[in-house]
Amino acid sequence: MIRKVTGLLLVFASVVVIWLFPALVAPRYSRPFDGQDLMQYHQVEMAKEKRSQLITLWVCVPAGITLGIGLSLFVSGIRKKRQTEHPPAN
Repeated sequence: MIRKVTGLLLVFASVVVIWLFPALVAPRYSRPFDGQDLMQYHQVEMAKEKRSQLITLWVCVPAGITLGIGLSLFVSGIRKKRQTEHPPAN
């Protein structure tokens, strides 16, 4: 029972992180102001994009690993329950 609950909590938390986090850290694009160097503006925007991708990678990969651990705990909790309900007949 505790494996199923722990697995479900891990799965739920990691799915929420994987689903929402990339949208929350996506850089908001702006327009260059009058007189701004366009090459400098482009470099700043690319730096924002790269930073966003790295942060997303550093958060979503561990969340994916946590998702796998949670799923394996949940499935093992279900299997253990089935094994204890139906003992093998000898």
